[in-house]
Amino acid sequence: MSRPAARRGATSLAVRLVAAVPGGYAVAYLFAGAVPLWLPLERTEAILWTSLVSFAVFTIVVLYAFGARDVRRMCRHLALSIALLIAAIWLGR
Repeated sequence: MSRPAARRGATSLAVRLVAAVPGGYAVAYLFAGAVPLWLPLERTEAILWTSLVSFAVFTIVVLYAFGARDVRRMCRHLALSIALLIAAIWLGR
């Protein structure tokens, strides 16, 4: 493997790692904040439910970050998810 190809692989891995861990945490955190505002349940039940499901959301984001074929597309999807969840929180208040 040539040096530029190795550098591209290292860069791709670094981007995927940053998208997976902090990005996954951000999506899970925003999910746990946005969904209770829109669920037709009691407030405490909605918070409990979304807190539990947020662990699955984090896992899905991590799997997607490392399973996506195109890094740019994955980053766009992550940014769009974060933007939509922020909008849902803003509109739900």
